[in-house]
Parts: sequence; structure tokens; C-alpha cells
Amino acid sequence: MMKRKFYDSEPVPFTFEKSEYVQGTRDVLYFQDMGLKGRWYVQDFLDYAKRSDDGVMFTAFAGTDSPKKLPFFPMKNFRVPVSKADVVKAGLANDSTAIPDYIDWNWGSSIVAKRDLMVIDLIAHNDWSRPIYFSTTVGSSPSSFFWLQDYLQLEGLVYRFVPTASAGAGNGYEFGSVNTEKCYNLMVNPEGAAGKFNFGNMEVPDVFLDETVRRSTFNLRATYARTANALARAGQTEKAIEVLNTATTKMPVSKLGYDYFSLGLIEGYYVAGDVESAKAMAEGFKTDIVQRLDYFAQFKGKQARQVRSEVEANMQYLQMLARMNLQYTVGMALTQEAYQADPMVQLYEKYAQQFGIQQQ
Repeated sequence: MMKRKFYDSEPVPFTFEKSEYVQGTRDVLYFQDMGLKGRWYVQDFLDYAKRSDDGVMFTAFAGTDSPKKLPFFPMKNFRVPVSKADVVKAGLANDSTAIPDYIDWNWGSSIVAKRDLMVIDLIAHNDWSRPIYFSTTVGSSPSSFFWLQDYLQLEGLVYRFVPTASAGAGNGYEFGSVNTEKCYNLMVNPEGAAGKFNFGNMEVPDVFLDETVRRSTFNLRATYARTANALARAGQTEKAIEVLNTATTKMPVSKLGYDYFSLGLIEGYYVAGDVESAKAMAEGFKTDIVQRLDYFAQFKGKQARQVRSEVEANMQYLQMLARMNLQYTVGMALTQEAYQADPMVQLYEKYAQQFGIQQQ
């Protein structure tokens, strides 16, 4: 379907013929370490992957009654050449000297599945004239993004594949860089314009939110928080606060409560300089955590073990709130005595002792 024009969409530049990807053909390629060094240009890898001769096969289950020949690949380190002229033409950069000559792509798995071959083929023949996007909702690990995590740029609820590497936040779910201008224009939409973020009355008290909708807010809160933090650190504090206010208005705690992703919103307010809003939200979250921990404290024995993960999660939230409070309001250069006297730290230590959690 994608190899031919479909409505207004031009064909996607896949080079595999149907006979090369039908079921039972190249379903999986298996890594066999042959000690090869260097990098494999993706086009050379694809040429290799299309072969069917004995030179690309190994024998699995040798010595049994049912040995089987399977395709293998001997190197995981790929290289994708970058056409600087195409990148500039696509508007992804103005200065060609800042564009790398190639993308070094480290495959993180010992298999290449058929779907992986299609992605590798797409990227190998990408001329940057059409963007390649990955949904932020597909997962929270590098494998979900085919180990291209350093070459992603956040644009709303999608990551755009870009030629320049950017290290993510290192928290396991925020990858690459943030296109703050595009995110802001998409996510702050007070007029309700089409083609931008519209929430469909999520904030209205009488509108019921089922579990599926509530889960979707995890990703939304994370995206708003990341965008706001990026804007604030770039000096665009007013826009950052607009982003945060949109998030807290459209996804209010009165409807959705507090969760791990609320922490990013709180930090965003701190970084943007709206300490009052940050403290108010942190205080509400702290009150919520205390209520949960007091509830969990009533359980004993087997029941206590069943809620242990919830206890530990809430203790983690409380600890993160305490650290943010110290970092943004007290200052991390405080004395040990002042640290021990901080009310948020004292609260954490109280519950850590009560639940037998080792303090960090």
C-alpha cells in the first residue's frame, strides 16, 4: 500500500519487492558475532539483507533431527550518510557546517525483524523532504524508537527524526531535543483552532474520564512539562508559564489527581520563576502523598506486602518534592543542620522510618 500513491500521499521510498518481504521471507535476521569492526553503511546492509544465498545463512539446531538454515547479520553498528543540501532544503538547518556527514546508528538488539528492515530501508532512502515521525506513545525505551533516540526532536506528541544528535534527559523516557516553537504553537491553543491541541472538555467537572483517557494524560503531562522546562531554560519564561497553565487548567488535579508526571509540571514552574504556583502545587501533592501513606500504614502482613510498591512510589514522589524544594527555594549549598531542619525532609524521614525504607 505505501509503495504507491494513496490519496494525497506520495509513495514511500521502500526498495523491498513484495517477494522479498512476504510471510516466511526475512521474518527475522539473527546476529552472529564474527568480530567485525567499524561500521556498516545502511545501503550495504540492505543489499546484504536481500541476499538468500548460503553466505548469509547459518545452521540453527545443528546436530539435531531438524537443523534449519536461518539468515544472520554480522555487525550491529550502522552508518547513514547525510546529504547536507537536502537537510538545508528541508529547513532543518540553515548552516550546512553544523550538519554531520553521517548518522552513526547502534542497533541494540540481536535480531532484526521484518518491521525493522522496513524502517532501516525507509531511513536509508530518506532525502529529508518528508518528515519521519514516531509517536511518543509507542513506548518509553530506546528499542521503541529503533535505537534512534539521540536523533529525535519532540514536536507535540511525536518525535521527528533529525540528522543532528542530542542527548536526552537521561530519565528513560525523554529522548533527543525539543522544538520549543513548534510545541508551543501546537499545545497552547486558547482559541480552540483546528489542527492544534484540543482537549474536548476534559476539565469540565461533570465529564467522566475513563481509565483509557486518564492514562493518556500521563503522556500529555510529561510533554507539557518537558516543553515548559525547555522554554524556561531558553529564557522564554512567559511562554513556559503559559504552557504550564494550559496543562494544569486542561488536566486539573481535581479531575486527575497527582502522579509522577505532576513533578515535571512543578519543576517547570520553579524553573520559569513562578515559585508561588510551584509551591502551591507541591503542597497539594505533599498533602495527597501523606493521605496515601497514612492509609497504607494500616495494613499488616500480606496486605502490607501487597501495597509495598505503592508505598515506595509515594516515598519516591515525596523525596523528589523535597529535593526540588531544596534546590529551588532553599539552595543546595545549605548546611547539614539546615537540611535536617527542612520540614519536607523531616516528613520524608518520618515515613521512611515508619515504613522501614532506607534513606538515600
